[in-house]
Amino acid sequence: MFDKLWARGNNLRATREATDYLFKNFLYLGLQHPEKWQRLHKLYSLILNLFVLGWYPISFIVSYYFEFRNMTVSQLLTSIQVAFNVWGIPFKIATMLMSLRHLYETMDVMDILDARCDRQDEREKIRHCVMVGNRLTMVYMLVYCTYAEVTLIASVSMGQPPYSLYIPGIEWRNSKQEFAAQCVIEFVLTNLACCHEAAEDVYSVIYVYVIRTHMQILVERVRRLGKDLETTNDECYEQLAMCVKDHQNLLRLIDIISPVISKTIFIQFMITAIILGTTLINIMIFADFSAQVASVVYMLAVLVQTFPCCYQATCLMEDSQQLTLAIFHCEWIDKDIRTRKMLIFFMMRSQLPVTLTALKLFPITLDTSLAIGKFSFSLYTLIKEMDFGQNFKA
Repeated sequence: MFDKLWARGNNLRATREATDYLFKNFLYLGLQHPEKWQRLHKLYSLILNLFVLGWYPISFIVSYYFEFRNMTVSQLLTSIQVAFNVWGIPFKIATMLMSLRHLYETMDVMDILDARCDRQDEREKIRHCVMVGNRLTMVYMLVYCTYAEVTLIASVSMGQPPYSLYIPGIEWRNSKQEFAAQCVIEFVLTNLACCHEAAEDVYSVIYVYVIRTHMQILVERVRRLGKDLETTNDECYEQLAMCVKDHQNLLRLIDIISPVISKTIFIQFMITAIILGTTLINIMIFADFSAQVASVVYMLAVLVQTFPCCYQATCLMEDSQQLTLAIFHCEWIDKDIRTRKMLIFFMMRSQLPVTLTALKLFPITLDTSLAIGKFSFSLYTLIKEMDFGQNFKA
């Protein structure tokens, strides 16, 4: 079952297998359906997602209406910083569902790219890509669900449910049984929401890593052009033409997946900026020591939601620049005129930057991730200069 978490052995792998655990998560969450028992699975999906994507976000709002007078400012901000993430899940899920066909469409392009990988080192890179892709899915789910478990343990030790959500028919202050029921329901809903969040956040990292893997394979392939002295000019020209086709297929793969990443990462950027601002205000003004520690951990977890994708996108830009250098440094001096002309056009095309953007408003890079952190700190500074905390306490 977990054989794809390791790159051992000589068994052949296809790049599409890097998304196997991701799509299994989609299946368990009801975002896609199996070939058998479709009606039963659709009913399961409807019930599950009505609670997780419908009732769970709404319950935060309802709970503020009923619990507002019993909550301190720190407790309110702690709840709100989680609520923003929960409120963003339905929007990201809707975007994902509308874009599932694009995710499936990428599989055909991956198969075309795989067909060109006939060397042992290239197959090894693909096996490593499959391992990393499935490991990323497992790590994201483990980390996110661990947060839910730690939050439950910390809250129960303090004698209160994790988020004090409004659940009809249950008043957790009345008895231990109702308190336990409240905690169990919140724990289950939070874990399901974490699985949704993990799937939405990890898919972009996996797909960008897949593109990077094939870009690196193409760079090495271009570097080998002309180094075999037994290769004729015609054979070299054919090899170069195939490299150009590989590059076109890579660009096609990017064109398919980039609109999907663009929408979901834009939503996550907005949510991250709001959460960081809210969390900083809570840490610096209202929270006690234990709440400060919890908020710092949560803030780091929020940064993880965007940082890996920004890192991989930045590395992809650097990998694409290596392609231009590989074209220039290949053995082209003694080749015929048509090969050199094609190399020039290939180099010109490779110089166009491979940049992923969030709704074409700003690039998905580490600089953007850092800018969001700066914006959140600037927001905190502005509110602190207005003596918001002191006025509120007064």
